[in-house]
Amino acid sequence: MLRKDWIFALSLISLSLWFVIVNWKTEMAIIFFPIDYDRNMVQSRTTLVALDDKVTIDWTSFSQSEEKSYLRQDVSLLFVNGKLKGVQNKWMEQTDVIEQKQLLDVTTDALLEAISFHHGEIHEGNAIYSIQSMSNDYLYVIDRQAFHTPKTAKEKTESEKLKTIIDKNLQKKWDQLIDFYQMDEKNYKLYPLTDMMQFYDDLAAETSEMTSDRVIGQLWEGLYKHYILPAIELEAADDEPIILLHNDLSHLYVLYELNGEKQQLIQQIVH
Repeated sequence: MLRKDWIFALSLISLSLWFVIVNWKTEMAIIFFPIDYDRNMVQSRTTLVALDDKVTIDWTSFSQSEEKSYLRQDVSLLFVNGKLKGVQNKWMEQTDVIEQKQLLDVTTDALLEAISFHHGEIHEGNAIYSIQSMSNDYLYVIDRQAFHTPKTAKEKTESEKLKTIIDKNLQKKWDQLIDFYQMDEKNYKLYPLTDMMQFYDDLAAETSEMTSDRVIGQLWEGLYKHYILPAIELEAADDEPIILLHNDLSHLYVLYELNGEKQQLIQQIVH
């Protein structure tokens, strides 16, 4: 009888843990809903700042909505010399402010690039709406000096040299992915993931704010599920993904690797 009681108790514990895991995976999701243009993010920013020792970097993302949302979620990606270095990911219920901060040491010459997505889920009766924004920042660390814009001839030369090396390495990786998926590069405009704000501006100029907002929201939804969460779980440090926007604006691809395994996402664009 005692053994049966233990089995029953263990079964209940296992079932409870399963519900917790399922619930966590459900909550840990960015879901795009129609944009509520009557509400906004009043602040959204990503900053990369070198502290006094010139080695420790403060990587912060912050956002504030006009009012408390049913659910607020921010995710920030950091790439160092073109490789994924870290992910900050936070969600909160009934709040208007999310701030995330992480300190990291950079002891070699590096280009740090961060891109963040700030999202809010608003419930009104049976209707659900979204608010969203993006922010980014970059920082060079060269010879234990940190700067956004070079101030000396040496900083200009060294930062350009470093950027050229990073771009060359990334382009080689992206070419391999494009060849693997047998895509014709001339049919697409290419954007590194950290250039997503430029991607948004270019798309908005060719379509509309509503279309570009929807594309960005759905793109982050897909990235979060298929790239960001797996990258967190695998502690991946692969090269930065590339976005390919078709010249006719009918669809886009995201190509990337996770732990050496090639992946692609495709998203149709509805106008």
